[in-house]
Amino acid sequence: MAPARSVADALQVDAHTLTSGDGNGEDVRVLTGENGVLATEERGMNGVGRMDLVVRFDGRQLFGQELPAGEDRAVLVINGALLDRSMGVYATADVTIER
Repeated sequence: MAPARSVADALQVDAHTLTSGDGNGEDVRVLTGENGVLATEERGMNGVGRMDLVVRFDGRQLFGQELPAGEDRAVLVINGALLDRSMGVYATADVTIER
């Protein structure tokens, strides 16, 4: 029996499928450069020795999402498919933005 794989491994997420939004409109995709390369990198972020997937979204598009009246914060959801589609699992994460 093969050992179970963790779906929490950020490097197993297909960056080409990542989007972020509030679920009420068209989601924002990861930025790409003029050459079409995704604005992503793999690096350690929190000192635990594991590599993270760092992606960049267009802040103007993210902040253009509708915030509830009178609020300065909103939770956006990042969605993406895993590289191993046979697992049938999508990765999601919540991100709080502030104006």
